[in-house]
Amino acid sequence: MRRWLSIGMYLLATASTGDIACRHAVTATPPSLDRLTTACDANDGHACYLAAERWRTGEGTPADPAKAVTLYDRACTLGDPVGCYDFASALSDGDGIAADRTRAAATFERGCKLGDEESCKARRELDGK
Repeated sequence: MRRWLSIGMYLLATASTGDIACRHAVTATPPSLDRLTTACDANDGHACYLAAERWRTGEGTPADPAKAVTLYDRACTLGDPVGCYDFASALSDGDGIAADRTRAAATFERGCKLGDEESCKARRELDGK
């Protein structure tokens, strides 16, 4: 949820600058799951993340938490920091995948190194700091 709000806030903020591409992004319809899957298959990490969100929420497809987790993992592997956060959260909570706190910590660390502050915070919380 925080990611959609962040993306929406960014797009709204940049749209006010008069950037035509940004205004278009605010009003454009989201890409279909088929387009996201094709882009993910072509190694677009953010497309993998967006597809994972669709599978997690059941938007346009029956919800499938295990498929979502697989796509969050791929998104992280391809360098999407928010994908790392969501994959690590699933690992930490055992949501759609067997819980593995050691792997969750390493994945939060990767997300942190990729610039996701929520991943940094979650990593510290796992360590009890």
